[in-house]
Amino acid sequence: MLKPLRGPSATAALCLSLAALATASPALADTCSDTIVTARGEPASYRWLALVKARGNWRSQVRILPDLGAPYANFGRAADQVERCISDQRSVVCTVSARPCRP
Repeated sequence: MLKPLRGPSATAALCLSLAALATASPALADTCSDTIVTARGEPASYRWLALVKARGNWRSQVRILPDLGAPYANFGRAADQVERCISDQRSVVCTVSARPCRP
């Protein structure tokens, strides 16, 4: 017969289990679409701003898709994320692709 864990070893086991859950990909527990949505942002002076614009356009595209909509429009929750940025001397333009997911 197995004895239940008590004391420091039980606490350590619980902490390890919680840490594993916290580091798991958020998309694992989510429902994801089979559709990959791609969006291009407007030119910006900085890469981070170009990414913000591209992600905003991605969210807008996901919201208007009839099978997806607002519940899927969180880029941070999306699976298979790909970000590509191209820059010249004056600006940066980014394109993002991902499979939308909802909780």
